[in-house]
Amino acid sequence: MIRFRQIKAFRSLIMTDTSVGTARKLNFTQPAISRLIADLEADLGFSLFNRISGRLNPTTAGLCFHKSVEENFLGLERLN
Repeated sequence: MIRFRQIKAFRSLIMTDTSVGTARKLNFTQPAISRLIADLEADLGFSLFNRISGRLNPTTAGLCFHKSVEENFLGLERLN
């Protein structure tokens, strides 16, 4: 089951481009961010990032998923 914490971590990771930056922004540890992303990928059944030389680069599926996430966040903002 996808959890909101996973989505928040994913969205922040796309925006900050680093797991360390995401951890600082969300007041989590870097290993916690990595775990949330790994669990999200397992729940979804596909990879959101390519891991190359310690860097996380969004996959095509990850970018499509991010678009859907952003659409939902815009919807939440409209409700406010």
